[in-house]
Amino acid sequence: RYSFTRPNDTTAYSANDAIADSTSAPTLFTLSGLDKGIIMTAKLATGKTGGTIPNGSFKVRLLNAPVTAVNDNSPIPMLWANKTKGFADIDFTTLSGGTGSDSASAKVQNLNIINNWDTIYMLVEVSSAYTPVALQEFYIELGMLTN
Repeated sequence: RYSFTRPNDTTAYSANDAIADSTSAPTLFTLSGLDKGIIMTAKLATGKTGGTIPNGSFKVRLLNAPVTAVNDNSPIPMLWANKTKGFADIDFTTLSGGTGSDSASAKVQNLNIINNWDTIYMLVEVSSAYTPVALQEFYIELGMLTN
């Protein structure tokens, strides 16, 4: 499980922009101490207490080695140097919470992604244009079947 809060602004994202915890010194999202096995499910949730969260589509990129974290609201570059680091992309096509909700979530099942690492690094990306809420929170959860 990993959670973070995006910056205190409502600057609209373009497709392929990073969602991060800073516009100038972002953290590379890391899950450590994992057992090797198969990632079967993934959940992405977002919300803000007392806020209304717009629907959106996102991608979580899973990596087996560190890469340079990308500033919030900046395009995620595809770098040749990182060609062997990405091992899966998980698409969350629509996060929705319904009228009056202060959160939205989506769960993807039956993934069958082989994980041979005890640490996974993640980048979160907007799949299509999206206008966020200031200080919007994100939560990522991976469900694994371990060896």
